[in-house]
Amino acid sequence: MLDQQGDNLILATTLAIAMKSMMVEPTIVVVGDTVVAEKTSKGWRNPAKSLNGKKVSLKSWKLDSTVADYEGEVEYDEGPPMESVHLKGIEMADKDVLSVSGKPMFAPVTRISGSNPEYKKIAAEYGKSRGRKALPSVTSGFQADLDGDGRKEVLLVIATGEDVKKENGFCAIVLRYVSGGKVVTKTLEFNGRYGYMRGPYSGRVYGVGDFDGDGTREFIYTFEDPWGTETKLKQFKNGQVKHLCTTAFGE
Repeated sequence: MLDQQGDNLILATTLAIAMKSMMVEPTIVVVGDTVVAEKTSKGWRNPAKSLNGKKVSLKSWKLDSTVADYEGEVEYDEGPPMESVHLKGIEMADKDVLSVSGKPMFAPVTRISGSNPEYKKIAAEYGKSRGRKALPSVTSGFQADLDGDGRKEVLLVIATGEDVKKENGFCAIVLRYVSGGKVVTKTLEFNGRYGYMRGPYSGRVYGVGDFDGDGTREFIYTFEDPWGTETKLKQFKNGQVKHLCTTAFGE
């Protein structure tokens, strides 16, 4: 009798632990309505099929302002044309909206205008340093404290217009920060080779914050052309950029 009670207690405890693990809300990062990253006990990774059906509470952010808090359910779609993980029943028309589940701490950011003379000069100097004759501009960007040390870094998308000849056109995502009293410019992405039937590259920067509550900030951006998009999650600390996760769609 006692053995039977012991077995029942073990079974009940096992079931309770299993149910609790199923109810744990995953930490995910969403751009628009597409899940682009998932945090696990082993670190950040591409969103997995196992997220299908998970309920999440999300906080949304658009560069310099909070958008909304909302509840959602994750849905896995095996395609065609390709597999994807997205929020079920939610179509986010604004692709600039960044959402993170749990209790993310978004960092304050200041938008950068491409019409600002200072950034016009920065874009022109960058294009010249890459040997490009066309005059580029800052198409998006922000100032923010990427590493939590109290100093602001600058994340920029610098690009030429679509009408520029391919041999001069380019798009780059650039990080600027101060080290040893000097401004350092670090290229995170660059493409000036459009290739056959592709077209101009473009980029977007979304935001920065402690997305998973571990005390270290992450930032996120996309780099794309008409045939495909790469969304990248990274960290900046002690002058080094650490790559965490890339989710790609298209060819």
